Amino acid sequence: MNENQKMVDDAVATLVSNLLFYDRKESEEFTQEKLEQLLDSGEITTEFILDSFTRHLVEGVGVKTDEELKAEQGMLLPDEKPVVPAPDKVWGHGQEEHGRYFGDFKTKGEAIAEGRSCYGRDEDFYIARGTMCAASQFMPESDELSERMGEIACDQVGDAAEDFPDASTEAWAELDDLLVAWANKHLTCRFWESDGYVERVKAESD
Repeated sequence: MNENQKMVDDAVATLVSNLLFYDRKESEEFTQEKLEQLLDSGEITTEFILDSFTRHLVEGVGVKTDEELKAEQGMLLPDEKPVVPAPDKVWGHGQEEHGRYFGDFKTKGEAIAEGRSCYGRDEDFYIARGTMCAASQFMPESDELSERMGEIACDQVGDAAEDFPDASTEAWAELDDLLVAWANKHLTCRFWESDGYVERVKAESD
């Protein structure tokens, strides 16, 4: 511990002493006995005190938390799984039952109204229901990348690379998580996939 670190450590020790003893002597409501009771009962824990101290320190010096850095950089904290957004349900309209459907309407009624506007009152058309696609659905998985890396290595150096790449199962799982997080952060799907429900909307003149 260098001189500056020792100076900060002494200041923190003083803060702890004030919290546990000296400030308690001057407080009629939050006494040392009250603090000991809270700690003994488990209502207040050392973990809570540490978290509280860390939070106030971070706010005071303006240092960003791990969560804030992660949000900015698209990174995952250790042992954290990427969050894949729940797919949005959407509706679309089209003139052919097995053709392309247009729009990504939130409700069936909106799809019907737009379809009627597009095709007219005297034409039948179809509406279909589906879910928006997530970019990570189309990201290659780690085993595909592993196979391709092995092929490239063997093409370049021959049989010496036959056991390459040899990462652990946990490492490949970590790569899968990173690929999912990257795809959902940087890529946007403006298309959706039908869930199989299709309905014919008859012309209003029928």
